Amino acid sequence: MPILWVASQLSAITGRMDPNVTSQLSAITGWHGLNNPWVPGDDAGVDYIYVDLRRNPEKYTGYKGEDARRVWAAIYDQSALKEAAAAVAAARTDSETAAVPREQEVLYRLISGMHTAITTSIVHNFHDEATGTWGPNLPMFKARFGHPAAKSFVENLYFTLLFVLRAVTKAGPALSTFGYNTGQPAADARTEELMRSLVSNDALRKACPAPFDEGMLWRREGSEVLASELQIAFHNITRVMDCVGCEKCKMHGKLNILGIASAMKVLFSVPPPPPGTSTTACADPHLILDRNEVIALINLLAKLSKSIEAIRELSLQLDQHPEL
Repeated sequence: MPILWVASQLSAITGRMDPNVTSQLSAITGWHGLNNPWVPGDDAGVDYIYVDLRRNPEKYTGYKGEDARRVWAAIYDQSALKEAAAAVAAARTDSETAAVPREQEVLYRLISGMHTAITTSIVHNFHDEATGTWGPNLPMFKARFGHPAAKSFVENLYFTLLFVLRAVTKAGPALSTFGYNTGQPAADARTEELMRSLVSNDALRKACPAPFDEGMLWRREGSEVLASELQIAFHNITRVMDCVGCEKCKMHGKLNILGIASAMKVLFSVPPPPPGTSTTACADPHLILDRNEVIALINLLAKLSKSIEAIRELSLQLDQHPEL
């Protein structure tokens, strides 16, 4: 089969929902109307489709080359990210470059961590076009992560995981009481059980009691102006995802971006406590998450966790193949 045909098949979304399931989901409220300052508000007329994410995992789709590079270049070309990337790189080499606000650095590291997770998913679930088989691509893994300069990418992946984990635990009350209604009572009850188990997991709390301290942010003078500037940059990044020329890549890219936006909404929904007080306050009791925000937030947490495990697994495999 010609490579272009293969890429077209791999990039297509597989098996949209059964019409009966779609009808049930369409009758449920709470899908639209995101009340999130990190999400552009210009999609009121957009038509949505329902997709089974279990049948459409993030993996290699054949979307590569100049088109993919242009998308990432447009994302990192946002001035907020470009300045933060330069400052982070300078800090590692002790070069003299103007520092950027901590909040700006956080945004850059979140996007970089998401980028690393996407790359890891592709490398770990790669399609060999010559044999038609799926599996890890160790040479590609070595090229992407097997050199000292890639250390910061992996660190940003861990940073993003901790950020999202903090958001999930902070939003625990809202997530544990959310109405998981899809018209399938048994599956909905299981979802509620799993969510309560996640947000109240004692082992997780003890192992990672304070994964991220958002109380250190937005304290300086001019924070409101900075927040507005960073939100505009994030809106632009979200719109860039609309330019992705691969249906499945676009879906996962926008899902990841919404997951980050949802995490920022949770962590930045409460004003920071006064100096000297605890920075581990619970989320706003009036916090409302829309259905798509919950879906994106939990999927992003799972994806980041799987990516870290995949990097560990592939690193061990690479150690066993020094000839690569």
